[in-house]
Amino acid sequence: MDPYLPLTTTEQLEWGNPVVDTHIHSLIKRYSPVENLSKETLKSTDIWITAGLEDERVPLSQSLNYTQKLRRLSTDSHGQLVLYLSDRAHTHDAHISKELHELSLELSFLLHSLSIK
Repeated sequence: MDPYLPLTTTEQLEWGNPVVDTHIHSLIKRYSPVENLSKETLKSTDIWITAGLEDERVPLSQSLNYTQKLRRLSTDSHGQLVLYLSDRAHTHDAHISKELHELSLELSFLLHSLSIK
């Protein structure tokens, strides 16, 4: 748990403080995407990751660390890993045409992954 990226006050009221409470820390760690990656879960899996360059909730460094761990664990050459860097933040505040463009990229990836032509 990164002490420099603490939960917000609202989140701490809801879940507790994982920095000082080891039980809360272990609960959060159980559903952490980075902590629960394994070679078994990545076999022939296609993964699309969207990272916001200006995202204040999920800093770019976290998305890059996640992608790096995926690459280290992946031994299967059949799965695809795509990291899409968006200039949007977490709240989708872009113009509708930008949102539609990004949605079309995601859907194209999904259709390709499912072998739908």
